[in-house]
Amino acid sequence: GNDAYSERIDTFYRWFASSRLKMPVSLALRAAAPLAMRRMLGRDRTREFAEDTRKLLAKVPLKEGDVAFVPTCGLTEMLGASEAGGGGTWNFLFRRSIHPGSPRLYSYAYIKTRLLGAAFARFRSRPGVRARFWTDSDQLTAEYRQVEPRFGTLPIPHTSPKPETPPSGPFTVSYLGDARSEKGYHHLPRAVGDLWASHVETGRVRFLVQSNYNVPGGEPAAAVARAQLEQMASPGRLDLVRGPLSASEYEGALAGSSALLLPYDPDNYYARSSGICAEALAQGIPVVAPAGSWPARQFAEQTYRHQDGLRSRAVEERSMSGGLAFEPAGPAVLGARRGRMAARVPARGGWVLARLDFGPGGDAPGVRIRISQEAGGGQTLSESSHTLEKAPGLGYATCLARLDPDAETVGVAAEAAFAAGRAEVSDVSVCMLEGSFPRGAVGVWYDDPSEISGCVAELADNAAHYRSTARGFSGAYYARHNARSLVGALAG
Repeated sequence: GNDAYSERIDTFYRWFASSRLKMPVSLALRAAAPLAMRRMLGRDRTREFAEDTRKLLAKVPLKEGDVAFVPTCGLTEMLGASEAGGGGTWNFLFRRSIHPGSPRLYSYAYIKTRLLGAAFARFRSRPGVRARFWTDSDQLTAEYRQVEPRFGTLPIPHTSPKPETPPSGPFTVSYLGDARSEKGYHHLPRAVGDLWASHVETGRVRFLVQSNYNVPGGEPAAAVARAQLEQMASPGRLDLVRGPLSASEYEGALAGSSALLLPYDPDNYYARSSGICAEALAQGIPVVAPAGSWPARQFAEQTYRHQDGLRSRAVEERSMSGGLAFEPAGPAVLGARRGRMAARVPARGGWVLARLDFGPGGDAPGVRIRISQEAGGGQTLSESSHTLEKAPGLGYATCLARLDPDAETVGVAAEAAFAAGRAEVSDVSVCMLEGSFPRGAVGVWYDDPSEISGCVAELADNAAHYRSTARGFSGAYYARHNARSLVGALAG
């Protein structure tokens, strides 16, 4: 997975993104990509993988109809396997993003895809190698199809079905995995501290936090966060696991979890999958994840359907179409530089629910809803931003926000969430709701890390609802993500 070629491209890409010489450099790379590829590619590692593969094939030769599978593949493994030769069909699974972050960070992306394309062209030029290319997320597949159109999406295999009975004991919120910034470990002290008096000391929530470092001494932010958690650690309230878990220990920790914390960096995990997330959802364990990330996308449809059903509680409802201001006229086309829909609605009840209906066109992955709450005289009380994405088979998306008791007016605006592509929106409606109810289904996502503690409280305070919806969702999820499905896809 630590592909030297990709790492060198990323180093160059970061320099290129901040350079004032984008245009002349990009023009030069159009012609020089093959030469740049050869210089960036680490030949020693490719030869080493090729030699190891030859030794393996000498012991286990591939015959006609056999399948070779290289999971967590990089270009080193792909090119090394092509040098080793052998029969059968090779299947390469790529799990790392091509682009840094989410689409809003894409800039001159064709430079990197052209360099990667040179490597794939080199692979295809070698005769006698039959290959299939895969990722394990639809967003990653879309990225890699810019380089190689034959990419497909595989299920995630390391899952198990939900247990017959849910875990007993206190409501246990777990963070499992290394203590890394990319995984959001540094957000945990604030989340635990926010809930300490209301949920931890009262015995309503217990935290289980795996805290082993991935590098000696830990990353700086992770080391500081672990020191803070050490000061709060208390058996039965905040339990820290300071070393790696064995397979059986990990399985026990996951099975004993009432909810799973996945405070991942949303840019790094916009397209990348999370095996821990897949394992939790297959077992019917609710999760907390950032909006606009792969983990949150797994249960987006269930949350949208649940929130849309709350419209029956509306005490006020307005539509942004049919006369309210938005540009351009007709279906709003929300692109990088044009198109915005906005409305102001009197605040009533305790909640504001916005529903966005997508039009038939557009190719953007998301739309951002901005909600501002104002007191009398136009004083702004709060502003929040919510990223909404299309869920497969669903023509709308929703977001729900709590109203400030002093709010008299709510402003709602819709705009493109990412710089890449455009979204076509036919209507945005705004409802004011009364009452108390769960915010979502299967899991909860947040738009800012400061909201993590509120998401945990939401799950704990509505535990029966989230446990029921997550367990109801788990059957279909496990039917897709399991080892049998993976083997079937590779064999087929």
